[in-house]
This record gives sequence, structure tokens and C-alpha cells, in this order.
Amino acid sequence: MEEKYVIFNISGHIYRIQRHIKNKLPNENQIIHITENGENQTHYVYYRDKDVFERVLKFYGGSCIHIPHNVCPVEFVEELKFWGINPSSLSSCCFLKYKQQAAENALLHTYMKDQREKKVDALSTGISKLQKLRLYGRQILEINGKSVPCRVYFAISSICILLSIFSIAISTLPEFRRINSDTNHTEPVYVCSSFSDKKNSKTTTTNVQFLSDNDVIEQVTNSANESDHMNNYPSHIPLDMFYNLKGKVDSFEITEETFLILVVATNICFTVDIMCRCFCAESIKSILMDPLNFIDITLTICALLKVILQKNESSDKYNVLLYIQSFRVCRLFRLVRRLKAFRVLYFTLKSSKKELFAMCMYVCFVIILLSNFIYFVEGENFSSIPRSWWFSIVTMTTLGYGDMIPQTVIGKIIASLCSLLGLLLFSLVIPVMATTYISIYGIADIDIDGFYGDSLNRRSLSEKDIASSKQDEEHSAKD
Repeated sequence: MEEKYVIFNISGHIYRIQRHIKNKLPNENQIIHITENGENQTHYVYYRDKDVFERVLKFYGGSCIHIPHNVCPVEFVEELKFWGINPSSLSSCCFLKYKQQAAENALLHTYMKDQREKKVDALSTGISKLQKLRLYGRQILEINGKSVPCRVYFAISSICILLSIFSIAISTLPEFRRINSDTNHTEPVYVCSSFSDKKNSKTTTTNVQFLSDNDVIEQVTNSANESDHMNNYPSHIPLDMFYNLKGKVDSFEITEETFLILVVATNICFTVDIMCRCFCAESIKSILMDPLNFIDITLTICALLKVILQKNESSDKYNVLLYIQSFRVCRLFRLVRRLKAFRVLYFTLKSSKKELFAMCMYVCFVIILLSNFIYFVEGENFSSIPRSWWFSIVTMTTLGYGDMIPQTVIGKIIASLCSLLGLLLFSLVIPVMATTYISIYGIADIDIDGFYGDSLNRRSLSEKDIASSKQDEEHSAKD
């Protein structure tokens, strides 16, 4: 006759349960025969959490499942899955708690996986000294660590970037620019002029070299035989006469040389940095595929072209090549991307792309809808719908520059509604991103490799302990 009750050994705790409940439990457990008082009894041994098992028994007895406060919700659900219970069987309050914890754990796991980097052992066999040098240089250039060389490189790069941007910005101030008019402070200019004698149809070619504003030296070469007609020409031509003949030199602004020297010096540092990165890179493809490296190379080429073109022709039309050097600020992203706050912020924006997309769609919908309304209501005060878009944007963001003001009552109501919708938008989206940022910020300082290594070690040790305990149970059963 089959026994009505079966024995369950849950991590050393004995439970006598009815057989019909046992039939609902998984059959993949290990069965160990133990002899007690000369009779054979079958024990079902599981190395699982006993608190969860007790709640499983209550669930099969007709009760609801609630997650204990001292148990991780994700771990509790994993135990339920082992006993053949679907997580949807949880009570509504605990199921929501589990989903929130599972989403947070998934987010943290994604962050840890994203931040983990494969480290190559530079001292391992098979790596040449050149490869070790390139690896060491790459760690410094990427600021991969807190060593003294990394900190020195960080400081020098930051100073060069700030100096470059500062010198370019200050050089645009009127106080640090001067007008280069006519021939003042220019390089010597050589001009070829021709004079003709109408009577004898003889031509004289004159090469004029400017030395100053008042002095002109002239060398005369006659294309025909020397004649007394050439004696009629003065040996010195006044500068005003030459201006009347050839026209004046265009005036333009030039920058003080001090700032240009700073720009050239910092660009030399950036060029050396690019060369070091090319030397230490794993491949040229990895250099070109990095957007920051592409920007660096482009800006360095522009700086070189500016120097070459400005040397051949003194003009301010090439200043655009100088001003785009302000994009050097992008190099700061390379320097700060190893900082804790920036890494967390970048991952927060990356993980919240769905929320950001939804926010953009919401903004576009509100702007288009309300702009059309206020355009037809205000009439002349809002001359076009694109201008109404501008009004809606500055109103939703609560900036309110005051360049466009609705005059009608309906227009003011629409503007108030636009402002309230903007406040509602940011109050709903920003807290979601802030929660993600705070959750990730707490684990940003964890040693990724150490965390994974310790977790693997803990798992291997627990598996060894379970295997050892099972062997002891088998030996005792045989005895």
C-alpha cells in the first residue's frame, strides 16, 4: 500500500507532506534511500530555501503567495520557478514589487556588463616589448586607471584644450584685434607697372617695391633703347600717385600674434597626441571609427591649412578655419568619460532613449497643435506658423524671451496651456531619468572585474558544498 505522506528534506529541515501535493512538485529531485529502524524510507532531499518552501506548501493549500521582507524578490521568484509556480501567481502587491526589482537588477546588470572591459595581461608570455609599450600607452591615453601618468596626461590635455578654446574666444574681442589698412604692417609687395610713351610708342616696365607708407624705390628697365623720354619720369613716384593708378589694398582685421601662438602651440600638442594614438591603437580602423578621433584629425588639418593659407595671403577670410577649432571642446568628452558622474549620466541617457523619444514626440505634438491655434487667433502679432513654433518652444520650457506676446484673451489662454503642458512634460520624464541615475550612481565605484570574479567564486564554492553534502548523504544511505 502506498504511503499517504512523503518526507522532504529541505536543507536539513524535515517536512512530512501529503503525496498529492508532492505530485505537483518537480520530479527532477534526487531520491536518497535512508534506513531507519530497519525500514526503508524515501527522503526527497533539496538544498533550497526552507522559508520559500513553506510558502509553496501554503500556496498548494489554497493561500496567496507574499514575498517575505527579508528575501530578495528576484531570488524568491527564482525559487518559485524551481517549485513549478509561475510568478504571475504572486499577489498583486508583491508582483509589482518583483517587477520593479527585476527591472532595476536588469538595469544594473546591463551597466556592469557595459562598463566591464577586457584587460590584457601585459606580462603574459607571447607579448613583445613593443606590444607592452603600446598597451601601456593606450591605457594612459584612455585614462584607464588612477596612476600618476594617467593623471598627468589628464591635467596636460585639459589645460591644452582650455587654452585653445580660451585663446580663440578672446581673440574675437575688439580689444584684441587691430585694423590692417592699406599697406600698414604688411609684407613687402611687388607690383609690375607699365608706362608708355605715346610719341615713340616705347614702353617702360617698372617694378615697384613698398618699403613704407612714404618711400617707394623704383627700378626702371627700358624695353627699347635708352631715350631722353625716360628722363622725364621721376626716379621716385609718390605713393598717392600709385594708389590712383593701381587702387588701394583692402583693409581687414588681424588677430594679435600672442593668441595665434597659443593656438599653434596647442595644435602641436594635439598633433602629437594623435600620432601617439595612431601608434598605440590596435588598428587604423579603430582610430577612424572613433568619432572623437575623426573630429581631432579634421580640426588638426584645418589648423594646418589656416597657417599655410594665412602665410601666403594676409586676409581674414580664412578665420573660419581658426574659429572651428572651438570644437576642440569635444576632446573633453574623451577625458571625462572615465569619471563616475559622466559614465552614469551617459548610461542613463542611453538606457532612457525610449523615454526621450516619447518626450520628443510629445513636444512636437504640442508645438504643432498649439502653434497653429495661436497663429490663427493672434493674426498679425504672429506673422507665420514657424514663428509660432518658436513661441511655443520658449513657452513650454518656461523661458519666455518676450519677443512675441499674445494680445488676445484666447491667445493668452493658449499660451498658458502651452506653459502648463511643458511643466507637466518635464515633471513626468525627468524623475524617471533621475531614478535611473541615482540607482546606477550607487554602484559606479564597484570594481567590475572583482565583482564578477567574487560572484563566480561564490557560485563555485556553493556548488562544491552542495556536491560534498550529497556525497555524504549517499554514503550514509549505503551504510
